[in-house]
Amino acid sequence: MEEQAATENKGPGRPKSKIRREEKANPNEYKTMLIEPYMHRDLKKVSALLGKNMREFLEEVFYANEEVAKTLEKIKKLEEA
Repeated sequence: MEEQAATENKGPGRPKSKIRREEKANPNEYKTMLIEPYMHRDLKKVSALLGKNMREFLEEVFYANEEVAKTLEKIKKLEEA
């Protein structure tokens, strides 16, 4: 048991045990998200500090990205052709 706890804390990132506790606390919230729980936590904090909900914040950041805009233009042109 002690060895298992030691292996969970090795490597970059957060301990897996902490992530599992967060997932158990809000199981439905993480099933619908395509991001890791720690990313969701950080996104929630940043968007709250900026006074926006997470969806608004993600849309703003996503569509403001130049690469995304160029790729969407390419997709639109391909769909029209």
